[in-house]
Amino acid sequence: MTQCMKAKGQKYIASPIPDSEPKWDSFGRWNTVEPGDDVQRARRTGYNFQDFQARQKSTPPDLNGAYLKTLSPTEQQKWDLAIKGDKTVKVSVPGSGEGERPAGGCYGDIQKQLYGDLNKWYQAQGTIDMLAGPVGALVAQDQQTRRVEDDWPKCMATKGYRYKHPRDAQSEGFKLAERGSKDKEIKLAVAAAECDKQVGFTSTMRNVWDSHQAKVIADREGQIIAYRTLRMEALKRAHSVLRNS
Repeated sequence: MTQCMKAKGQKYIASPIPDSEPKWDSFGRWNTVEPGDDVQRARRTGYNFQDFQARQKSTPPDLNGAYLKTLSPTEQQKWDLAIKGDKTVKVSVPGSGEGERPAGGCYGDIQKQLYGDLNKWYQAQGTIDMLAGPVGALVAQDQQTRRVEDDWPKCMATKGYRYKHPRDAQSEGFKLAERGSKDKEIKLAVAAAECDKQVGFTSTMRNVWDSHQAKVIADREGQIIAYRTLRMEALKRAHSVLRNS
């Protein structure tokens, strides 16, 4: 990408490659709410705000986004055209809607070089990237989800708190941590964890998520297999390019 953009008279900053790819856990990625049902951890660390801040700071910086801010609007348009081109491929992912992906520019050219048919690749990639959308929609409609979402605030009300969802309590817990009100933060976190455990909020939500995710994966098995196949073929092509460069 750096070489292609340079050939077009543009600068591109390659992002560092991580040592390992993180383990995929779509439930944890989309639904984790501190402290969950771990009452003992809630007593020790409250909402674990320091760890949350550390995770935020560990997010890799958008080097090219920062570089673009230094350019004029006209220069930004030239940079965008160089990387994306003026052609697109329409992608439709069941349960997630439609979108467009670059079919030209450096990005599109490299994708073609690695994956061949852009329609097949973008369709398969979109299915994987948007997997949580249809799963989340099914989870939201599930009766077990509605039960624990009704039971948790009722339990919290008996402890003197008025929050509709664990996320609301977590948000307040973070604010308390920022203000240095550690005792209040821990008290809230313990109450939230006790209610979570009492009504089975986290355990139920994970089971419901896993169940619906399995169904969605089964429905999209063809695209998931295509994604894996295209990735393996792209890896072989990439090794070949590196050997010959």
